[in-house]
Amino acid sequence: MLVSTVVIGLTTAYLLDLLTGLQKLGFLGVLLFVIFVGDVLVALGVQKVAPTRISIGPGERETCDDLPAETATAIAHFDGNAGRVSVRGETWKARTESGLERSIRRGDVVRVEGRDGLTLVVSPAEA
Repeated sequence: MLVSTVVIGLTTAYLLDLLTGLQKLGFLGVLLFVIFVGDVLVALGVQKVAPTRISIGPGERETCDDLPAETATAIAHFDGNAGRVSVRGETWKARTESGLERSIRRGDVVRVEGRDGLTLVVSPAEA
C-alpha cells in the first residue's frame, strides 16, 4: 500500500498546488485527509478483489464430516498430554484429550482431531 500512498499523495499535492492557493497548513491538512481517504478506498478495493482469509489449516473443518482428519508426526515425546507435532512441514503445539491410554512418543503418527487456538488436538492414529 506504500506505493498507492505515494501516488495518491503526489497527485493530490500536484493538483492542490496547481488549482488552489492554500496556505501551507491548509495544504498539508487537505493532503493528509485525501491520502487517508485514498488509502482506505484502496484497502477496501483490494479486499473486494482479493479477499484475504487467514487459515491456520491442519484439522480445520466446517464439520467433522467434511474431510478425514489430517495426520501429523510427533517430533518429541509428549510430556503428559502436551507435545509438538509436524504437519505439512510445520511445527505445531499439540495436546491430547485427558485419559489417553498410552503416551505418544517421538515419530508416532497421530490424527489431528481439531484445533484449540494455535494448539492442535490430536489422538494416536489407528495402526
